[in-house]
Amino acid sequence: MLQVANTLTSAKVSTFNCISDKSLGFAVVNGQIILVHGAFHSLYLQFPLIFTCTSVLTMYEKGAGKGARHAWTPQATSIGGLSYISVQCYEHIPSRQPPYRFRLMECVATRTRQFHLLPSLAFLCMVPPDSLERVPFSDIIKIRPGPYSDIFHTLLSEQGVVLSSVGDLLAPPGRRR
Repeated sequence: MLQVANTLTSAKVSTFNCISDKSLGFAVVNGQIILVHGAFHSLYLQFPLIFTCTSVLTMYEKGAGKGARHAWTPQATSIGGLSYISVQCYEHIPSRQPPYRFRLMECVATRTRQFHLLPSLAFLCMVPPDSLERVPFSDIIKIRPGPYSDIFHTLLSEQGVVLSSVGDLLAPPGRRR
């Protein structure tokens, strides 16, 4: 059983802690756990798994009824109510000891910043802005010591189980284990 199962179940999103554009959190992108900053969208895309830190740019949810369209929403009180999240990605700078640091993910060939459209189930946990610190004159973000540093440490130590679980959740219904 995952040590952070309760955290991952709700992604720390609730009526009192709504997710909105500019929200930050941990997500699985291309087989890594990363920090993300960005937006939520209602589309279905398959991405390889990676943990990253992300920022929410925009969010989409599906309307009621069969065949309903996905529409932009300014905020959500449940991660399950969203279809897709558009995010900017920050990769973890490898270290097993705090403080954990992240830098903007870039395309090597074009040197442009990377953005992803994630299924909402790939979003693991919101991170409050006061738990992060930007390094002056750089694109590096550090997690301050505290509960979110501990959550990221646990995600790293249980990375195989988390990646496998997210992969199972994102698999088409006929291919789930």
